[in-house]
Amino acid sequence: MSRRGSTRNVNGKEKAPGSQQNTEQNSKDSPAVGEKRKLSTVDSNRPKKTSRLLDSIRGGWDISNTNTRVIANYKELPNSRELQDNPEKLSSLPSATKRTYMTKGEKKGEGTFGIVFDVTDVAKPEQNQVMKISIADSGFFSEILALVKLNKHRKTPNIPRLFNWFISDQLPPREGGWSKVNDIIANSSQFRKGSSTNRLYGYLVMENAEGGTLASFFQHYRDNVPSIEHVWYTLDVTMFQLVFSVAALPQCGLLHRDLGGSNNILVGFVPRPNPEDTTDWVFAVGDTKFSFPRPSFKPIMIDYGTANHLARNRSLKTDFRYTTLRYRAPELIFISDSQPGTLQPWYTTTADLFSIGMSILEIVLGDFCQRRKDVHRDDIYKCHPFMCYKCPQDLPKRLEDLHEHLLSVEKDSEETKENRDWCRMLRKGFIDKGESKLLAKYLWGMYHELGVPNDDTWPGIESTHVWKLMNDVIQTRKNLNQNVPSPDGRLFDKPQLKQHFSESQRDILREILQYNPKRRPDVIKVLQSDLFDHLRAKDQAAKATWTISPKNPCSWPTHA
Repeated sequence: MSRRGSTRNVNGKEKAPGSQQNTEQNSKDSPAVGEKRKLSTVDSNRPKKTSRLLDSIRGGWDISNTNTRVIANYKELPNSRELQDNPEKLSSLPSATKRTYMTKGEKKGEGTFGIVFDVTDVAKPEQNQVMKISIADSGFFSEILALVKLNKHRKTPNIPRLFNWFISDQLPPREGGWSKVNDIIANSSQFRKGSSTNRLYGYLVMENAEGGTLASFFQHYRDNVPSIEHVWYTLDVTMFQLVFSVAALPQCGLLHRDLGGSNNILVGFVPRPNPEDTTDWVFAVGDTKFSFPRPSFKPIMIDYGTANHLARNRSLKTDFRYTTLRYRAPELIFISDSQPGTLQPWYTTTADLFSIGMSILEIVLGDFCQRRKDVHRDDIYKCHPFMCYKCPQDLPKRLEDLHEHLLSVEKDSEETKENRDWCRMLRKGFIDKGESKLLAKYLWGMYHELGVPNDDTWPGIESTHVWKLMNDVIQTRKNLNQNVPSPDGRLFDKPQLKQHFSESQRDILREILQYNPKRRPDVIKVLQSDLFDHLRAKDQAAKATWTISPKNPCSWPTHA
């Protein structure tokens, strides 16, 4: 069976499963996808809708009638605390451009830092938009700066298009669907935190990724395509875009630091070109071109509030874990127990690549957020390869005790300042007491699925607090003849992975999901691997729409 899964038309030109050139076949093979696809295109009734919106905007929000402001100089974004403490500074900022937005008040999604609603720009109703409303804190301004950079450089198609943004000390007026928006915000816990005095709200208007999460979208896709070859090909194209984007972000001056499939990698539909337009998507990694027919959908990476804005000569060391636990790389867990130790907390593209590897697993295994209660009322993440395990009862308590130990060292005046500072960094940034129960599941499952790490596979790991703690648990269970993880792991023995991933895809995932970040392939090497050979453009002289350098500015430091 060919792993490419391509077909040919009467002229001999290849048509990839899931591509625009194969749209008619897709609509038959994949009714669920086809049905969603129709929702994203401009239909014949659009002029009537435009007329209705322009003729009557009752219930619309004209943002120029509210105290909405923008930032003129992106190099000097304001400090949100200063704006809150000195409200007169807000009025000194430029007013937002007149724009009227309509909404049905439908909540499209909610994250830790913001709620997303449907909106329509009255002047441009054909654009498929959403509005994210959040507290205008440092994370909001970080996201604005990130999206401005990404939209300026346009090195990847897998970032949301930014249409507008502004800040205000007011919520939208209670008119039309905006009344529902006000009610939802009033009942949301994230908007009740802190003082309401001089509170600032941040508004982001961006492209709507209406296809849902990668896992939910691919579940429909897999159920409706005619062959496993279609799945393999579409996964290749999706994996290529995800890895390409991880490589592209640092070249736009960013590291995402919180990638995760069900968390913030959504699916957007690609507008249909004119019937006569058969343009391929062409990517370039240095001088090497890759191409495939214009897809009908694409992954979109969102949420840049915790992104690292890179600067020349700035260290990639971090004092915080950032990534959501379900997708967290091992180097953000296993850190040397003393400051001079081998394993220092670096955050590079290899950490984002590990998160992408977990997200690709999620496409096949199912939404990592899905939970069920076991007989002891414990949360079981039934689709997550690590967190589906029931960990030893004493493991969460041991992690809590580790947190308390770090705190005691931090407060011990007889300890050196270097050691106290190191323990404080570990406690505040990486060993969160409130996360102990879930971290215990993640670690125990990771040991079962990826194997038990040691100094041979990752030099220095045996000198970390977490490894020593895990080793004590394993040795105790061995002495009691209880089940313990095997040295080699069993992740890639799962029938689901063998069924839905090709051998080449499993091989590259095996390399990506390694404990030792130095042994993981560089993102550029992944793009240049055999897995994507069949995507190399036959015409290497073709003009690329998206180009990145073959050098990764954020790879793991050679001296670390």
